[in-house]
Amino acid sequence: MIQSRNKSLAYLNAITLLLSYVEMILPRFVPFFRLGLTNSVILLALDLDFGPFLILAVLKAAAASLMGGTLFSPFFLISLFQSVVSALVMRLLYKLISKKAVSIFGISIAGSAISAVIQIGLASLYIGNRTFSLLGPMLIF
Repeated sequence: MIQSRNKSLAYLNAITLLLSYVEMILPRFVPFFRLGLTNSVILLALDLDFGPFLILAVLKAAAASLMGGTLFSPFFLISLFQSVVSALVMRLLYKLISKKAVSIFGISIAGSAISAVIQIGLASLYIGNRTFSLLGPMLIF
């Protein structure tokens, strides 16, 4: 059983690496905006035990930073924090709220919104308060 869980975690992480690469090669029409394809892996993993789920969220951030060349930069810390917090919010919604009240799409949108707010909030500490002007477009995307 443990070996099966480890294989599924490895499989999900491999999908995360693949989707990170796909996001990296897709053209960006607006700088710094990504589609968030790797969040689909988090949505697939909502039923995992908490430990492997949290490990997957951390590995997702590390994979995206590794693919983007920002692994040992302040942007990695921003990515790590937003990835973990948005994954935890999505899992909390999934586990505590009735599936009739919030669909998987609603959970995804909530995770995306939390991710945007955290990214802008932490980036404003590093870059400056003018980054808050990006929050509206990020929430729309």
